[in-house]
Amino acid sequence: MRKHVGEERSNFVHSAGNQIQISFNEEKVKRVKKLVEADHARAFDVLAGYYEQGSYGLPQDYEKANELYLKAGELGCAVAYFKLGYSYYDGSGVEVDKKKTRYYWEQGIALVC
Repeated sequence: MRKHVGEERSNFVHSAGNQIQISFNEEKVKRVKKLVEADHARAFDVLAGYYEQGSYGLPQDYEKANELYLKAGELGCAVAYFKLGYSYYDGSGVEVDKKKTRYYWEQGIALVC
């Protein structure tokens, strides 16, 4: 059966679109990792989110995300401490621990106030 010209073109555009998306993802992660190397607090938080969600071509890894959230918090990112506290609240990559939940939420609050 013969393909219509439009079908071939559509497949090419779809394939090209995937390649562009992969390149975009790789570039975005590369830029964030460069900022992480410079100890940029927000970059640690962003990269942690990529691992938490398994987005931008990175595997979903809650433990890695929590390590990055902790470092981001230590560098002054209040939001990262809140996210880490939530990981202890619901057991994402760690054992549920309400004391640690409270501790990290309080650390985040201290950075905001």
